[in-house]
Amino acid sequence: MARPYRFEFEGAFYHITARGNERKKIYRNARDYEKFLEIITGAKGKYGFLLHSYVLMGNHYHLLIETPLPNLTQIMHLINGWYTTYFNIKHQRSGHFFQGRYKSIILEAESHLLGLSRYIHLNPVRAGMVNDPLEYRWSSLNDFIKNKKRQLTDTEMLIKMFQTKKEKGTKNYLEFVYQGKGVNEYNPKDKILSGVFLGGVKFVKEIMKSAYEGELSYELSSRRTIENEIRREQILDFVSRCYNRDIEEIKAKEPGTLEARKFAVYLLRKTTGLKLQKIGEMFGISYKGVYWLYRSFNEQKNKSRKIKKYLKRFEKLSN
Repeated sequence: MARPYRFEFEGAFYHITARGNERKKIYRNARDYEKFLEIITGAKGKYGFLLHSYVLMGNHYHLLIETPLPNLTQIMHLINGWYTTYFNIKHQRSGHFFQGRYKSIILEAESHLLGLSRYIHLNPVRAGMVNDPLEYRWSSLNDFIKNKKRQLTDTEMLIKMFQTKKEKGTKNYLEFVYQGKGVNEYNPKDKILSGVFLGGVKFVKEIMKSAYEGELSYELSSRRTIENEIRREQILDFVSRCYNRDIEEIKAKEPGTLEARKFAVYLLRKTTGLKLQKIGEMFGISYKGVYWLYRSFNEQKNKSRKIKKYLKRFEKLSN
């Protein structure tokens, strides 16, 4: 099985998660939670990263960190390694502790820092552990209130985003978190590209360009996979703009979107390595349906001046 992608560079933002092996608890009592936070404090002192948000759940954790230096691997090796040693000694156990390697999603902070921070702080609410996220002891939300005892989190960036001349950012940030309770909550899993990027196509392309040119360190099992993901998002965005329809409407076969759907399928099949079945999953159709749309558009494209114009525009975009 391929190892996950890893990108490390100055100023990177990451959503880090790790889960107990076989989904078993990684914190059995209050001392375990405290020890984990002590280890994070030590890691911050040694490696100088910023911790913007965190939550420790029973069998997993979430960290939202920023690395001024390209040292994510060192940071996580210390945190997970030290905690595993502590837990195994204290609870007299051996064997695998975490379920595989930690997961690291690199994010475009301008677009996703706020939503991801709220997502992290609302984890205990979604799990039914508390109704008020401030009641949960093992998250960073209380760090945003200055008179609370623990001050592990670097809250300045998030607070400044809500600061106004008349109001303090802390109050507004907390209101933002509470507004996330309920339906249609932001979920980063719905927006991740290639299992590692949380950001727009331009953001991903800049990272990939820097990686290929040797400007940042990375582990990469499949360059082709990521390039296909980037091209896929470009195509969907391009078709959406051409037909002035939201891509979700096109995928859902809303009235008046058939030609746009054909166009998207044609470009995906023609310019990416995606298989018919994979394209079909994107549009909720079978591979035979994909083939039919592709063939139908291929026959239609030379008869429509509008489509010819769109194709020329796409060629310029791709060059």
